[in-house]
Amino acid sequence: MVLVMSTPPPDAIVPDFFEQWSWEGDTSVLPFKWRSGLEECGLENSAPELSRPWESANFDPNSIFFLTQRSQTAGGALLLPSLREDQSLVAVLWVHPNHRRTGVGRCLLRLCLHRAWQLHRRRVSCDLSLAAAVGCCSQSAMT
Repeated sequence: MVLVMSTPPPDAIVPDFFEQWSWEGDTSVLPFKWRSGLEECGLENSAPELSRPWESANFDPNSIFFLTQRSQTAGGALLLPSLREDQSLVAVLWVHPNHRRTGVGRCLLRLCLHRAWQLHRRRVSCDLSLAAAVGCCSQSAMT
């Protein structure tokens, strides 16, 4: 599914009692939290570019997102460039089972959409079930 944005996406509102973390060059804690989160969500067998994106030469530290609650990673998302110059891909979006239905997934998807907007990428690919599950986009925005 491709989301086409003609206006800026809705604000990404971090749910109460959660914190947003940025990459900021961390080489120990955040990679550990990323891999642990993938494991806890059954995504431990992801391709290396998804399970260890920081090892890629094209890694954009502003396109990986974490939400935590009391130092436990609640969810994460990764936005990657697409082959099309005007398009990005929400390559990974996961929410820890203990934090589902709290707004974490919606916030993560919106963070990805905002980053795509900043990069002037108005088309964002993601799984249709993902976009519908987090209630981020109306059906009319999807093509």
